[in-house]
Amino acid sequence: MILTPKKTNIVLIIITILIAGSTIFFAYFTHNLLGKEAVKINQKHQKLKESESNTEKLALLKKQLAEIEDVPRLLENLITIKKKNLYQERSIEVMRDYAKKSGLTISRISFVSSKVSKSKTTMQFQISLNDKVDYSKILKFITLTESSLLRMQITEMSINQAAESEGVTVKGLKINVYVKENN
Repeated sequence: MILTPKKTNIVLIIITILIAGSTIFFAYFTHNLLGKEAVKINQKHQKLKESESNTEKLALLKKQLAEIEDVPRLLENLITIKKKNLYQERSIEVMRDYAKKSGLTISRISFVSSKVSKSKTTMQFQISLNDKVDYSKILKFITLTESSLLRMQITEMSINQAAESEGVTVKGLKINVYVKENN
């Protein structure tokens, strides 16, 4: 077959059309394929963001749950402190009542210490009385304290004859109060 210029032009036009058509087809196919892949990648990216957000939310919830789990322990500590304060207040009230019944005046009550075991709490108080007191009043206070329904024990006390008077001075009066815990 002999190619004439006219046939060559036709062949070139056909080849150009085929090349242009295949390029257009290839571009269209590639564009569609890449577009679909871009959508898939975008969806995966969104899922990853949601997953990260959910992970952060889960970490926050875990932290909040840990805080909530501490609530019973914190409440128990608070109740224990409140009980101890009530025991202290009740003990001071009883000691002031016994002093009043004995005819003594307490000038100061100091909470010295507290020991807690599984079944009981021991609180120690130091009491300061007026300088000169009648010995019989001290004996009545000791009797009331030692026979109290609230378990109390005098652990330390120094009694001396007051100079130039008919009284005694009491120094270093320490009282232990024992409270049985009701769990």
